[in-house]
Amino acid sequence: MDDLDYEKHLDDYKNLCDYSEDRISHRDSLDFIEKKAQKTHSWFVFNSIRDLFLRSVDVASRLKNAKARYYMQYGAGRRLSMIFYAYQTITHIAYPCI
Repeated sequence: MDDLDYEKHLDDYKNLCDYSEDRISHRDSLDFIEKKAQKTHSWFVFNSIRDLFLRSVDVASRLKNAKARYYMQYGAGRRLSMIFYAYQTITHIAYPCI
């Protein structure tokens, strides 16, 4: 679940880029680091939503009770698919640019 924490991605890129507040040009590098962290974070959120959606479909296919299978497919599955495609659309509209 740490992969869904934006601050973790930001800290990872700060460490990777050897970011320091003491440097003169730290604002430009911080902008770059923040954009990279936003992009990585959006991928992790996207993948997590997709995995949850696919797991709900898998669980529904293994249920024996017809009503339970129906509610899992058309209740939880449909809602998760709407969340997945809405997030996908949002990231295509407002994707962090580098």
